[in-house]
This record gives sequence, C-alpha cells and structure tokens, in this order.
Amino acid sequence: MPLPLDETVQHFHLGSYPRKFCAPPFVSQISFSQRPRSFEYGAFPALQVCILLQGSGIYRCNEVQLPAEAPSCFIFPPGANVYFAAREASPWEEIIITYPEKSNLEDLGIHTAGKQPLIWALHSEICIRQCLNYLQELLYRPFLLGHADRIDKLCGGLIMELKLAGDGSKTTVLPALLNIRDYIHTHFLEAVDIAQLAKSENLSMNVLRRRWTEWMGDSPNRYLLSLRMQEACRLLVTTGLPIKDIAGHIRIDDALYFSRKLHQFAGMSATTYRKLYGYTQPKEKED
Repeated sequence: MPLPLDETVQHFHLGSYPRKFCAPPFVSQISFSQRPRSFEYGAFPALQVCILLQGSGIYRCNEVQLPAEAPSCFIFPPGANVYFAAREASPWEEIIITYPEKSNLEDLGIHTAGKQPLIWALHSEICIRQCLNYLQELLYRPFLLGHADRIDKLCGGLIMELKLAGDGSKTTVLPALLNIRDYIHTHFLEAVDIAQLAKSENLSMNVLRRRWTEWMGDSPNRYLLSLRMQEACRLLVTTGLPIKDIAGHIRIDDALYFSRKLHQFAGMSATTYRKLYGYTQPKEKED
C-alpha cells in the first residue's frame, strides 16, 4: 500500500464522524507512515496499535525490551512506560491505529497478565495487505453513511486476527473472509450466492455471518447491497438513466424495494439525490 510519492505520512481523523452504533471502541485516527519514528513516554497518552510492514527497531513496554522486526504488530497501552527506536537506515512502512484516551485493551478483547509485552510476529503479510487495502478504501469516503462504523469494526477485527495469527492460532478465518470479500467486490453486479461462497471457503453460513459481522458491522448480504447502492448513487449523478433502469442494473427489479433501500442507504429518495448531487440534462445545441 504505497503512499503518494510526495507524502511520507498520511493522517485520517475519524473522531468527529457520526456513528450509527454506540458500542466502543471508536477509532480516533489512522495514520499511514513511510517515515521511521522514535519516541519515549513515561505514561503513553492513548491506546495505539502499530502494524509494521517494513522496518525494524527496538520496542520496550513497562521495562520489557524486545526487537521489533517487520512484519509485526505491537501495542502501546495507555498509561504504560513505552519506548520505541527505529533503525533509520531501513525502509519503513507502518500503519498506526489510535483510540481515544479513555480506551483500554479490554475494549479490543485483549487481556494480558502483568507486564507482558504486546508484540506479535505476523506470518501472513499478503492477507494483512488485502485487509488494509479495504481499510484505505473506506478511509477515503468516511463521510458515507455507516463507513465510520465499518472502519471501527474492521480495525477491531483486524487487531484480533493479528493477535491470533501472531499466536500461531489455527482458528483465524481472515484469509477466507478476505477471499469472499474480494469476490463480492468484483462480482457485485452479478448473481452472488453467499452460501456457495461460504462453502467454497469451508465455512458454515453461521460462522461466516458471525465473523463477517464482527469484522464489517453488517452481514455479507448487507455488504453486497451496500456496494450495489453505491453503484446506484454513482449512476444517479453521472448519467441520465431512468431510475427504473438503474435499479435493474444493480439487480433490483422491484422499484418500491429499490426506493426504500436507497432511502435507507443515502437518507433521501433517488430523485432528491440526483437533484442534490449531480446529473443535469445537457442543453441541446442551437442551430
């Protein structure tokens, strides 16, 4: 996930975006960095999760010091004595997820004993990058209805899956979820059989629905519908297609159902959305 050539750090501030769900943890900021960093805190100000994809350094938390080698994930808990020193000469690629000051590890479902250091070596970088690519897609449109919630859920699920993968657990379903997500993203305008996708990844529908919802905040079917609604919104503002034809294009034959779902997704009718955001009939040229 390289950054633009003229940037070494990108920050996405998410604290001000409204959430549909009230359950924490809420992500306050996500940063993508290609600049090595070093720092020391007597009491770290906020909960921060770092995913290191390139680079190396020294990680110390509560007097326990360990080498940090990419790919790895390490956590700076709020209030802990932490120190990190990067090796400046090495290439650097890091994703930093920051939570509000009152957040704690238990909010992420992580329980530790005593002063155990929170650092995990990662064994599936390709899988992680797939997930981070999806995260970056959401970050460029955080204002869309439900996207801030999806970012919160995705980050929480990612952190838990990273811990499972780092512990060598065989229970992680991250690769299967990403394969299904990529298929849906590529074929969402076709007939998509969610049950068959689950079967192809050796998952039951119950497991797929539960783990997908933990990750995305919605069911697989609702994710599929949201992609189709995004396409409908795009066509409303970039083409003059009749609303009925747009509904058919995204595989919805019932006009009333389309209108109801678009209102739920965009907060307004298709006609209002088109008037507010986009398409105007081009004027005919005069002779």
